[in-house]
Amino acid sequence: MSLQVGDLVTRISYGEDVLFRVTSVDDEANIELKGEELRLVADAPLSDLKKSR
Repeated sequence: MSLQVGDLVTRISYGEDVLFRVTSVDDEANIELKGEELRLVADAPLSDLKKSR
């Protein structure tokens, strides 16, 4: 799966409970996220993310 800045994703390991927007992607497939509906910043490996919408 390929992600770009601006894509909407959820984290599989957290039961897809929060919708995030991708804010940055580095070369090692570490993704920085910002909550869409909650004031929350997180990061996750690419393998833990599921593209939404």
